Amino acid sequence: GQVIQVSDTGVDDRNKYLGDLSGVIKTSKVGMIHKSMRKVIQYVSVSDEKFDLDGHGTHVCGSIAGDIDSYLTNRSQNTATRSHNGVAKDAKIAFYKVFGNDGAFKLKHQQVGNMLQIGHRAGAFIHNASWGAKDTTNSYGKFSYAFDQYLHRNSMKLVLVSAGNWGKACQDGSNCINTVSEPGTAKNIISVGASESVRN
Repeated sequence: GQVIQVSDTGVDDRNKYLGDLSGVIKTSKVGMIHKSMRKVIQYVSVSDEKFDLDGHGTHVCGSIAGDIDSYLTNRSQNTATRSHNGVAKDAKIAFYKVFGNDGAFKLKHQQVGNMLQIGHRAGAFIHNASWGAKDTTNSYGKFSYAFDQYLHRNSMKLVLVSAGNWGKACQDGSNCINTVSEPGTAKNIISVGASESVRN
């Protein structure tokens, strides 16, 4: 299967769709690759903090590559349902933690190329970044440029970025144009947004 690199808040190693049978996801600051792991073969954190206290990164990784089938093959408890497997359940995850456990964004724009290259070494030609900065809506800044610069030199890489969560201003009658946030404004990525869903 494919390897998908994800940058986000972390991965909960207790989650049966993503956790390893040993119960421990191996972490490394330099991007060591652990091909024997069931799901997360690489886990890098820009800080000394590990795993996911927020839940967002676990949700994103589960949506992409969550797999309960191989977990239940080796475990007797049937506490989760196969209907919630990710869209690419046979894929592996190369994870890059860019948020601290306090919710603070830790990645610097100078680190974007290195982050993508670390994932590439793990075999990831696809990167998912479901994050963006509210104060950079409708602007092309350092993060957008950093993604474009790397992708211009590495045309086989595909990066999917969240368009942002600020278009919901339309719902209360506010002007909702110009709400795509950086790095979703980069030119060499695919910026993904929703047009129908209402978040409560």
